[in-house]
Amino acid sequence: MDMRRIVAVLAEDAEQQIRDRVWELDPGDRALTREAGTGLRDVIRPADAQEVLPRIDRLARLRETLAVLAIALARTHGRMAWFLSGALHTLCDLSAWCRWW
Repeated sequence: MDMRRIVAVLAEDAEQQIRDRVWELDPGDRALTREAGTGLRDVIRPADAQEVLPRIDRLARLRETLAVLAIALARTHGRMAWFLSGALHTLCDLSAWCRWW
């Protein structure tokens, strides 16, 4: 399964848990989500902007993305931690692949 599909499945599972009220986002989760989203928007650019960057710069942005998610993960627990760790795991796999690319 490719990275996009893994992330899509993770997001679908999280959305289902929220719809089923298995996972109820509390105000802290919502605030953390907003902060992480802001941090990610500062690092991630549209695909066409990323593609023109040298590989080393793309890898640096990937590391920054991992840092944003790791900081968010360190500040939470429960289902939010499950979700963030899944995203981190997927990106860490990509990061390992990029080193050899």
